[in-house]
Amino acid sequence: MNKLASRGPWLLPVVLLLTGAGCTGSSDAPALGRVSGTVTLNGEPLPDATVVFVPEKGRSSIAVTDESGEYSLQYTNDKAGAVVGQHTVRITTGVEGFEGEGGQGREARPERVPPHYNSVSELKEEVASGSSTIDFDLKSDGGTYATSGEGGAKVPDA
Repeated sequence: MNKLASRGPWLLPVVLLLTGAGCTGSSDAPALGRVSGTVTLNGEPLPDATVVFVPEKGRSSIAVTDESGEYSLQYTNDKAGAVVGQHTVRITTGVEGFEGEGGQGREARPERVPPHYNSVSELKEEVASGSSTIDFDLKSDGGTYATSGEGGAKVPDA
């Protein structure tokens, strides 16, 4: 099953809201930069995390980390990358549970990532044209995060 689809019924409305669904299909596609990297939490790979880059203007890009914490952003199903420019980054692991017919439900999975990396994200990254690697080393104690991306911001120590 597709990792994004397995996130449950709540993810699609959130992704549609963040990506500006319903916008006209203009042939004037924005400039995109390919972005990939690794997400760790306290130095350990963070698998099955949803990574969303939200630009100041335009459609968001999304990825789900693999077992090694690696991700590669998708702008649309058939276009890799993210809009060139400044982004707020949200990283989340929480999933709502549900009961489905014939035992097809899913257990809820708690959020392991602190809110300042997702719902009230302080993560900021600049996406450049071409290809770039942006790694995130998140801290569960609310400390700073390290990034290998150029121009990466740091969250102030609490």
